[in-house]
Amino acid sequence: MQSRETITWIAAGIAVAVSATVALAAGGGTLNDPQETYTNSWKGMPNDGVIASVTVQFVTYELNSVAGKYKLIPVLLRTGARSAPLTLALEQDRLVVSCGGKKIAASFQLSALDRTLWDSLPPDTKRRLTYPEQLSPDSAMMVYAFVPLADLKGQLEGFEYTIKSLPAPLLLQPEPKKKAAALPDDASG
Repeated sequence: MQSRETITWIAAGIAVAVSATVALAAGGGTLNDPQETYTNSWKGMPNDGVIASVTVQFVTYELNSVAGKYKLIPVLLRTGARSAPLTLALEQDRLVVSCGGKKIAASFQLSALDRTLWDSLPPDTKRRLTYPEQLSPDSAMMVYAFVPLADLKGQLEGFEYTIKSLPAPLLLQPEPKKKAAALPDDASG
């Protein structure tokens, strides 16, 4: 009897995994949590071995804010097989958000935007939010930018990430939509 229950649990797990795979293949994320990824990893775009991406889950993006004042933009920054670390500069690197036909400057330094909020954060959160000085070759790190909530009106269009040590800004554009995966001919089983 116990082996029948085990087989039932395994079958249920496989069914859930297949359903999740079909949902993800249908356009990025589950059906009730649409998302879009913006990246600079386009063929022919200069990136000097650096790829940046922002994945926006639209439900979370619309409902969440930092202290009711800022939108948090997490940027995944990855370096490839570079000969040297990527040098980052808090005072000179920039992230610009294109939204509703406007360009809005973001900040990598919450402490400069809202000192009271910054001072109220636990040390681990402050450490995670602190913009790094460099990123080693073949590594990845999340960097966080803050955009004034009042300035974000309209649909997100993309991002421009200027890193002073790179020869050109990284232009993050939406990835192409994925086509829905075909269901097997007899999905009823």
